[in-house]
Amino acid sequence: MLTINRKTPCALLLIVFAWLLSLPLAAETLTPALEAEVASTRQVLEAKHRGFIARNLELEGSQNQKFWPVYDAYLDAKREADDLMWQIILRYANAHNQGGISEALADDLLAQGVKMLEMRLALHRQFLPRFKAVLPSIKVARFYQLVNRLDNKMEMEMAQNVPLVD
Repeated sequence: MLTINRKTPCALLLIVFAWLLSLPLAAETLTPALEAEVASTRQVLEAKHRGFIARNLELEGSQNQKFWPVYDAYLDAKREADDLMWQIILRYANAHNQGGISEALADDLLAQGVKMLEMRLALHRQFLPRFKAVLPSIKVARFYQLVNRLDNKMEMEMAQNVPLVD
């Protein structure tokens, strides 16, 4: 059984995942209700992440005006990798609810997981010059540290709460 601390920044993501594990899913696509839940969860998480970055990046003066449009473009681009993550979660939840995953599905989920990581790395590379164009390198390094903290925290919470593959 999944136990979730609702006070953690990623609790909403875990609640949605737990909900997915509890549903008798027949397909590997998002229903309108699941799409709405994912969109709502994404919106809340993005707002929390934005607040975390705003509090910890310590932007000065005009840096705010220059940084946030680039950050918004970064989030828009990041959604493709996030969508792939949701697809992986949905496929895993569907298989888990049906009694387990096959070797073929495990192989495909592994490939999709690596693809998602590659997409995230490519995104970091793509946006590095854009962030460096509006912020000093020290601030950009701090920004990437903050993003990595958020991603690592979410991944750790998922790892602690997601059932292992059988």
